Amino acid sequence: MVHYIRLPNLAVGDMVEYTSRRFKSLLGGGTDHSPYTMDHIDTVSRLAVGHPLVASRIVSYIATTFTEEYGPGAVKEFILRTQKASNFRRIPIEVFTYKPMFQCSIAETFESSRERLPQPDEPSWNLMRLIAFMVQDDSAFIHFIFYKRPWILENEHSFAFHDVWSADPKIKWGLLSNLRKASMGSSAFQSGFLYFHPVLIRYIQEQTEHGLRIRILQDIMLLAIESIESMKKDRSSSAETAEQKASVDMLSTQALHCAKLCKAYGIASKHLGLAPRSDSFFKKVKL
Repeated sequence: MVHYIRLPNLAVGDMVEYTSRRFKSLLGGGTDHSPYTMDHIDTVSRLAVGHPLVASRIVSYIATTFTEEYGPGAVKEFILRTQKASNFRRIPIEVFTYKPMFQCSIAETFESSRERLPQPDEPSWNLMRLIAFMVQDDSAFIHFIFYKRPWILENEHSFAFHDVWSADPKIKWGLLSNLRKASMGSSAFQSGFLYFHPVLIRYIQEQTEHGLRIRILQDIMLLAIESIESMKKDRSSSAETAEQKASVDMLSTQALHCAKLCKAYGIASKHLGLAPRSDSFFKKVKL
C-alpha cells in the first residue's frame, strides 16, 4: 500500500537550487545551447510550491514524455501549457499520474490518503473537493464554510452540495477532523487551522470531472452571491458595520476566485447559469 509521506517545504532559495540540480541531472545544461533557462527553473520551482518530490516529478516528466515529442523545445512548451488565465498556472494532470520506474505517482500518494477517510467517496471527500476550489489564504475557506446562512435550509434544490453547506457546525468540524486524520491536511503553524498543501489543491482541481467542476464552482459562486445579497437586504438602509464589510470582502474574494478558476478552465459565466449576477466578478478577471 502506498503511504503519504509529509515532507517539510523547502525555502524558496533551496527549492530553486534543488530544481536547478534536477534540470541539470535530467536535461543536461551548462552550455550556451541549454534547453532551459533560469526563468524555466523558477517557474517549475514555484509550481512545486516548496515540495521537492513534485519538482522532481515535473522535471522527470519533461525529460521523458515531453522531450520525445518536442525535443529541445520541451521545457518551453511545458511552461506555456501551464499558463492559463490571470496569472494562474495549472499543473497538467499527466504530471500527477506520471509514474517513474519503481516509484509511485503523486496521484497515488494523494489517493492513499483519501482511502483512509471513513467514507472515501463522501461526505468528507465532498468537503475536500469544495475546499479545493476556495481561497486558501489565511484559512479563508474556514470562514466561508462556517458563515451563518439561516436561509440555506430553504434552498435545498439550489445547491448540488446542500448537505455539506447546511450541515451543523459540529458535523463540519468532524469532517475537517477526518481530513486531518487522513493526512490530507495539517495544522497551520500560526492559526492552528487546517492547512492543505497547494499541490494537493491543484491535483484535486485537475482530477475533478469537468461537469462536477462546474457544479462545484456554481455552488461556491451562488453561495457567495446569495450571502452578499441577503446581508444587504437585512441591512436595509442602515450603515454598514466593520464586521459586515469584512464579511462582504470575504465573500467577494471567494466569488472572484471562482471567476478566475472558471477562466482557467474555459468556463464562461453563462455556463454557471448565474448571469447576470456573476458577471461583475468575471469582468474583473483578465486573461
